[in-house]
Amino acid sequence: MNLFERINPIGLLLMLISAVLVYGAGLIVTKVFKITDKRSEKKIILTKLTGLLIGIIGLLTAMKIL
Repeated sequence: MNLFERINPIGLLLMLISAVLVYGAGLIVTKVFKITDKRSEKKIILTKLTGLLIGIIGLLTAMKIL
């Protein structure tokens, strides 16, 4: 069986979305949501945690565990 036949593409898409959320959390919070630097720390952490959870779900979906 080929490797690409075993990987779920929805899981890969979820992992890509999570990578954008985790690595771009600061930019997303400050530029997109226009939150000041003083109040942005908690929002950045929540954005990164959301991206991490989406990444875990994407990994489990890609490997067909879920």
